[in-house]
Amino acid sequence: MKIEIPLIEWVAMEMNCEYVSDLRWLDARQRETLAAKLSKIAVSDCTRREWEDLCEYLTGSKPEGAAEAKAQTVWFLLNT
Repeated sequence: MKIEIPLIEWVAMEMNCEYVSDLRWLDARQRETLAAKLSKIAVSDCTRREWEDLCEYLTGSKPEGAAEAKAQTVWFLLNT
């Protein structure tokens, strides 16, 4: 599934957030839903920078590489 807009904006739209900053206030069910949506996206469907930016924005960690960023983001959404 190729995403045509920046990943963080796509995530906000998918989660019905008016603003990207609203992503920080997702409840547990919404976080689980987002983790499932992200799991369906191939790492190669977005740039390394997009995955790293999303991860850093949501988790506060600075991963190295798209695969690590995706994995950390999904883990964070399911476990915090």
